[in-house]
Amino acid sequence: MLRQAKTFIIILAIVAVVVAMGNWWREKRVKDLSIKTIENLRTAWKQEKMDSIRYAVFAEGAWREGYSRIAILFAANAKADGVHAWNHQRVLEKFHITVSLDSKSIFKNRGIRDNLCEAIRAEKYEVGSMYSDFLKTANEANIAPAIRTFTRAMDSERKQRELFQKALDAVVAVNGGHLSTVYYVCPVCGNIFDRKDVEANCSFCSTSKDKYIVYK
Repeated sequence: MLRQAKTFIIILAIVAVVVAMGNWWREKRVKDLSIKTIENLRTAWKQEKMDSIRYAVFAEGAWREGYSRIAILFAANAKADGVHAWNHQRVLEKFHITVSLDSKSIFKNRGIRDNLCEAIRAEKYEVGSMYSDFLKTANEANIAPAIRTFTRAMDSERKQRELFQKALDAVVAVNGGHLSTVYYVCPVCGNIFDRKDVEANCSFCSTSKDKYIVYK
């Protein structure tokens, strides 16, 4: 009986150690994922800020080349990415973290086609790689504000890529003549619409159309 009791106590001790190690490992992993998510928020903030600057420069270039409708598109996207950056920054502030750009990168106009191709590449990276990876980590860490801001930004970037591709196709075909003459940007989540697909209420955050920022 004594030997059985000792064996039982040893088994209980081993189980307790295994459970404790499992709990420690899970807590450490969540902590690591949380730290990684904060790093990802910093990266996403910087990317969106740089895109906002980039598209503002491209908008000026499009105006000079006579592509007024594409200039409006770039200006609207500059605003949308500015909203994304602001939303990421607000989440970072919940962790008492401030962000700033080390230096203002200079983006050069290389012509309307090259600028559109660069914009499409940037959006493709953000949708297909950056935000999908960031969302996976944020979901594993269960950080709801990060999940929300990453999701809204990714959904919006997907639409931005489509609009840029449409603009490039129009330039190649007929110099952009059939593009929308007005774009709307949701000030809450950065969702972007052209005249045809504008929603009465933003499907991402439910903001009403009368709150949208209009570019025309």
